[in-house]
Amino acid sequence: MSASQKIISWSELSKHNTMDSLWVAMDGKCYDVTEFIKEHPGGPKPIKYNSGKDATEAFVKVKHSDDAKEWREKFLIGTMEEKKCLAVRILTNPLTLIGIAVPLTAILVWRVYKSRQ
Repeated sequence: MSASQKIISWSELSKHNTMDSLWVAMDGKCYDVTEFIKEHPGGPKPIKYNSGKDATEAFVKVKHSDDAKEWREKFLIGTMEEKKCLAVRILTNPLTLIGIAVPLTAILVWRVYKSRQ
């Protein structure tokens, strides 16, 4: 399996935010930049700050060159799993449903009660 075929979960990515293991996600791909931190022209802080999470916005904000975009491919270790949209996460999490249903039910019961007085 090539690096681009390996699927990396967001949970796994979040574990790699120490100087011993620095992974970042950019544009749906995952990169191990642990060794690159020593060479990064901007110093180690930006990489350390953005490690373990999606760094796409930070990478674009700095306006990296096309060469930098090509060069990062040397550190590619996989593709990030698709993020589920918020609605899917809510509807598939029973605790979230309870957290929504109970207050809504209480509001509805209160309104019915008040309308009958």
